Amino acid sequence: MADDGQTILSRKRTYEERNSPGPEDNTSKLKRVCSITEPGSSSEEGVTGNESWPASSAPAMSTAKPRSKLTCFRISGIPVKWNKDDLLLALRSFDPDFNDARKLSLFPACSGRTQTALLRLDPLMCSEYFRRIDSTQEQYELIEGDPDIYLVIDKHLLGLTPLNTPGDDAIVDVVAVTGLAGHAFGSWCSRKTGCMWLQDLLPTDLDNMRVMTYGYNSSLTRDIVNHTFVDYRRSFIRALMDARSENESRPIIFIGHSMGGILILQVLLQAKAGTQYRCLFDSTRAISFFATPHQGLHVKELLEMVHDTASGPTSKIEFIKQLKEGSSFLDSQREDISSLWESSSDIEIATFYETKKTPTSSSDAWTRDGENVQMVNRNSAMLFWPFEHRIPVESDHTDIVKFPARGNSTYGSVVAHMTKCMKRLKDASGE
Repeated sequence: MADDGQTILSRKRTYEERNSPGPEDNTSKLKRVCSITEPGSSSEEGVTGNESWPASSAPAMSTAKPRSKLTCFRISGIPVKWNKDDLLLALRSFDPDFNDARKLSLFPACSGRTQTALLRLDPLMCSEYFRRIDSTQEQYELIEGDPDIYLVIDKHLLGLTPLNTPGDDAIVDVVAVTGLAGHAFGSWCSRKTGCMWLQDLLPTDLDNMRVMTYGYNSSLTRDIVNHTFVDYRRSFIRALMDARSENESRPIIFIGHSMGGILILQVLLQAKAGTQYRCLFDSTRAISFFATPHQGLHVKELLEMVHDTASGPTSKIEFIKQLKEGSSFLDSQREDISSLWESSSDIEIATFYETKKTPTSSSDAWTRDGENVQMVNRNSAMLFWPFEHRIPVESDHTDIVKFPARGNSTYGSVVAHMTKCMKRLKDASGE
């Protein structure tokens, strides 16, 4: 156990007292929404290998054991001197029934002087404490000592989340951005194997990098703050600047799925337009776009589902319309990004486009029993830049970023693309 003078003590309240409603329970909670996804898109709330359901229409839990069903929890605010044993002791101080640390990973936080842990648990087998953590909340747990420490536990993974422990020789930041109504962890997990390739594969296959995933609240159900692209862009820029405050010139490789690619371009447009965030643009060395709808997304079923949950037009409906085929917002962005790089740009661009249709959700249910459609057609997914690499993927809109294993051919293309970029960076630094 790390010896930092910190004595980990059990909280004063019992487990039942902490989890029972009452005036004494004034723990701060961050509201977030369990979202539906783009028709046929990824599982939510960090769940791998399963469908996602809004709370209002969730079906009864099946008694059959799922093939792969792990929920990812994030634990923030961990002191830098703690190791896994310290964290386990702290977890058991407020959850005596916790006994599964097989999928516990501990990484330096993206910003600040703390650590962040990722814990993958089977929701059917984990303790009652973790089963009761809702996707709309952050759970704060006091670890008494000198000084006191608050651990923050959530499963929404909003903001930047670290996925590896970079060495002192890290020369690049890899930042993955999920799509509309996606999840920063679950959207990248294979439903066949549970593999989360950004954490499980990439840091092993390529060294000298810091890998992070970014989550943002783009849920289409329940009541949420009415975000605009300006809000998303500002939040993403702030997170990047905070994470890179100690090395603003470190190169960046972006990975964007669907709307995540649009958000990346929004950030780069803002960064190039002025001096305040220019370092983000100047540091960008490569982008991998996965089914990014530069010319629009098939949104018919999305609009029908959102209409079903609202009594009239909402900002969510208007937001989705910005992503539809032929929208003026996307038309303007295509014109704007033409000035980002010249044809001789040193930035590597890889465009991965889907070749299979995606099951959609019917308007009268939250199940994927609707029509199979091409969510993003190949022309919409392409930028048509001279230096763009275009790669077809035998997958639908959801699974295009869910690589089940290292032998997946699309994952191999991603690694090859990054390897080329990394070689250029090392050559430029004289290594």
